[in-house]
Amino acid sequence: SRIIIISFAILYWNTNSVYKLTNSRRALKFQRFRNLSFNDALFFSSLVFFTLHPPPDWEYSGNWRYWVLLEDILGGAFIALFIVVLGNLVIR
Repeated sequence: SRIIIISFAILYWNTNSVYKLTNSRRALKFQRFRNLSFNDALFFSSLVFFTLHPPPDWEYSGNWRYWVLLEDILGGAFIALFIVVLGNLVIR
């Protein structure tokens, strides 16, 4: 799972496809975006992987929603696999 999170973080960071809102969502007319540092990209990637939805203060451009969705699905699959394996170990 670390490899998936880091590889998606590098992908988001290199392509500048994910942006963080710098002000509140109430002023939608004056939204300002900031490019991600690698730490921000890693944080976004781990949030998407583990929480199964993108954070509300982050935006992604164009067709990158499919990449975010792919990471979301992979995260859910890995969490489900972890729970199944843990359940089998407890049952034995």
